[in-house]
Amino acid sequence: MSLASGRRTAREMYGCGGFCFHHNLDAWGDTAPVDYAYCGVWPMGGAWLSLHFWEHYRFGLDREFLRKEAYPVMKEAAEFLADFLIDDGHGHLVTNPSYSPENSYRLPDGTVGQQTVGATMDYEIIRALFSACTQASEILGVDADFARGWLRS
Repeated sequence: MSLASGRRTAREMYGCGGFCFHHNLDAWGDTAPVDYAYCGVWPMGGAWLSLHFWEHYRFGLDREFLRKEAYPVMKEAAEFLADFLIDDGHGHLVTNPSYSPENSYRLPDGTVGQQTVGATMDYEIIRALFSACTQASEILGVDADFARGWLRS
């Protein structure tokens, strides 16, 4: 994972802390959107990939791995998401831009679209990552205040 590139992408594209990767993270560590595909603009890639660190920890329960490797990456991904979520004007926190890789929609004029605001898939990843970060912070005895913020988001 290219955290330095992901930090730059989060900061420059979204004005957020932490890091983000888009759909097409490549071998050169480019984390910005690429190509013309509608799925190229999907800033949830880093959060999704960071969940693999949590699964690795859960398999072996290696606290040292959790402390040194998994939690720092998961926390930075969660920091991005906490900054990335915006109020939709109706009191709901939403992701934008967003898309669901399995769905599209048709507008009244017949135009088919994939980009949206707040695809359900985003919220599934956010909930899983915030939950994993909260559990990890409790296991490690760190970041209690920060973890409470994830529960409010």
